[in-house]
Amino acid sequence: MTAYVHGVSTRSVDDLVAALGIDAGISKSEVSRICKRLDEHVDAFRNRSLDHPAFPYAYLDATYVNVRDNALGQVVLKAIVIATGITAGGDREVLGLAAGDSESEAFWGEFCRSLRRRGLGGVRLVISDAHEGLKAAIRKHFTGTSWQRCRVHFAHNLLQRVPKGHQDMVAAAFRMVFMHPDATTVTTAWDDTTKLLSKQFPKVVRSQSRWPRPRFSRPHHRVRLYQIAQPNPRPETVTRQSLATRTGRNARRRELAVRRRSRG
Repeated sequence: MTAYVHGVSTRSVDDLVAALGIDAGISKSEVSRICKRLDEHVDAFRNRSLDHPAFPYAYLDATYVNVRDNALGQVVLKAIVIATGITAGGDREVLGLAAGDSESEAFWGEFCRSLRRRGLGGVRLVISDAHEGLKAAIRKHFTGTSWQRCRVHFAHNLLQRVPKGHQDMVAAAFRMVFMHPDATTVTTAWDDTTKLLSKQFPKVVRSQSRWPRPRFSRPHHRVRLYQIAQPNPRPETVTRQSLATRTGRNARRRELAVRRRSRG
């Protein structure tokens, strides 16, 4: 089963079994049995209750993969959507996933409804890209929840407007905006970055109104925002004081480096 999940082909498994001195390979019926057992585990995971811990933060995202469509008898490209919840302590958990033909509002809406039916509540901040269908579904099914544009998606779009030789500098300047410890310094860094890039990269500045400013209007503490932005958050090792000191120092160093590059 592990080999199947990791995408090892039936022929490779047959070769391995033969190398071990066993004549019988993996039959089609054995593959079908493995798939059936996997389907049971996946269905149980996708339909489990979500009313255990509270998830004040949620990421919604999608990717496209080739999927075999049994009805059509061929491999087609489909959207795989996934929701990831983050607790107040910074722990992550995959809340749900689904496959569909496209990222339409109807598809995203049904996915959001399924999360609500399974008990997802108390979400205060939803983070996603700016797909119109997704944004409409969030407004409809997560009423009263703040929405934040995903910084990673936006950064990819932003760098498409910048010549390749300057992308590292612009990316560093963009990241610096979000490294400051409070709303006041974030706003100041935002304005300084806009002025810094205005002459050399006017296309970047024209998109400034769509930049994903962090939302400080609700008590989403800076420590929490730092934790949910990390691939492997460790809340027990991050304190507000140490975070403010470290991020402030690093931001000043990077700002000086960016200014030196722009002048050169």
